[in-house]
Amino acid sequence: MSAFAIATMTPETPPAPVFARVDPDTICLSCLQIGDHRAGASAACRACGFDERVPPASPLHLPPRTILHGQYLLGRVLGQGGFGITYLAWDLNLDNAVALKEFLPTDFASRATGQSLVTPYGDDGRLNFDYGLDAFEAEARTLARCYILPGVVDVLTYFRENGTGYIVMHYMAGRTLREHLRQRGSPLPFDEAVTVMLPVLAALQEVHRLGLVHRDISPDNIYICDSGRVCLLDFGAARNAVRDRSKSLSVQFKEGYTPEEQYRRHGQQGPWTDVYAAAATMYRVMTGVAPTASLDRLTSDQLQPPSALGITLPKDAERALMRALAVQAEQRYQTIDAFLHDLAPGAPSPTLPPNATLARPPAGAGGALAAIAGMIADAARLARAKLDAALGRSGSAGAGGSAARERAIREQLATLWPVTLVSASLRDPHLPAGPEHGPLDVYARDETREVRFDAVLQNNFAGIRALHGTLGAAFVSPQGQSHIVDVPVPELSDRAAVAGAWGPPPPAQFDPGVWRIEFWWDRHKIGEHGFIISV
Repeated sequence: MSAFAIATMTPETPPAPVFARVDPDTICLSCLQIGDHRAGASAACRACGFDERVPPASPLHLPPRTILHGQYLLGRVLGQGGFGITYLAWDLNLDNAVALKEFLPTDFASRATGQSLVTPYGDDGRLNFDYGLDAFEAEARTLARCYILPGVVDVLTYFRENGTGYIVMHYMAGRTLREHLRQRGSPLPFDEAVTVMLPVLAALQEVHRLGLVHRDISPDNIYICDSGRVCLLDFGAARNAVRDRSKSLSVQFKEGYTPEEQYRRHGQQGPWTDVYAAAATMYRVMTGVAPTASLDRLTSDQLQPPSALGITLPKDAERALMRALAVQAEQRYQTIDAFLHDLAPGAPSPTLPPNATLARPPAGAGGALAAIAGMIADAARLARAKLDAALGRSGSAGAGGSAARERAIREQLATLWPVTLVSASLRDPHLPAGPEHGPLDVYARDETREVRFDAVLQNNFAGIRALHGTLGAAFVSPQGQSHIVDVPVPELSDRAAVAGAWGPPPPAQFDPGVWRIEFWWDRHKIGEHGFIISV
């Protein structure tokens, strides 16, 4: 089988490093301690006291050490809401922790004690359950396309089991913004509040472009990782979709953060709905109190600006915040972009440039070449935008410039985009050489069990003698589901060859259509390769 490659592979591939596997029996599925902290598989953890022998707190919870999808070993429950349960889990293939969110809407379905299967209540319950499950899966696809955004939790994959669906995400140790404020004991000054909210607003910019509205932003759903990363959690697409469809669904709103249109069944909701909730969250972060409930403000709006409460912030920023908190939707900012522009006009936005939004997956093989070309163009525009930012300009480079300035620019670029994918090829070990379709490799679905890739990375600048970052690879299905592949990378001076493989867990097969293998370096996509699975 022939494979498209940008450049010739290096003939010698250094051996991949060998990593010791983790014995899952030695892991505490609550604190993730590994070692002899447990006196036997059935004993309580000496580090945190977690005891797997204690029955789950709710009959809805799957017991610890349940294995899902043949890969994920369940641990303690991280949280539960009206539409799902989130578990800490251990990936038995990659030896790392993940968070696993299960769709379980308690208004329409339940799980019997000691059982794994989720069962809807009657015919009406089944209709609402199926409708919500489809929205839950669509949410996973949308968020998976936002992998490059720091403010969106990383979605690794999605699968169905036990009569329901599961979203697998990176597990990040940390605390919610509400917990952070409680531990701190005092509000945040304006500058710190902006720092916390910028990744959240950037995430909302992108998901709004992809057609998703959060509709539940509050300090409970903003997560501050121990690493300092800030993420927006619980987009709740299933909850919102089912509520729009069902008249019997019990809905709980968060007083102070919910705009008035969400209380009305036929209230017009959109990005402006998230504008209000994000502004209400920022108001709470700076003042220590949530805004007055929006329904109460309809009759008598006495919400005080932060400065009236003794808070110091720029006047323009305060005007922007109070406009975003307007009770009537038409008086608010209609987009996050407009709100952010007035709130912090000089702040760098962590979002992508408008002309380089995350690509939607191609609808089918017919548009494959155009889709691949579009994604390559997006990557090129993003690289140019980073170059322009480093040069401090918006147009093409001018003539002249000192050698010192050139070195400074090269060093800045190295921090933004330190690695280039020089070449990539794909191969199916079960098939002989096949036909070539432009830049796309074609595989026969019935015989394809896994696809292997080989790639060569090159450092952009010879002055950097070792790469400091993480390489990731992801197989992206025609439906937009991302399947992450672990890619160990040795230290290198100029270039390195890497390899990996992936195939759907048996007995599943590759879905027909256009697939992609994407390569990422420290959250920057550095290249991709398309291939078609034919029926």
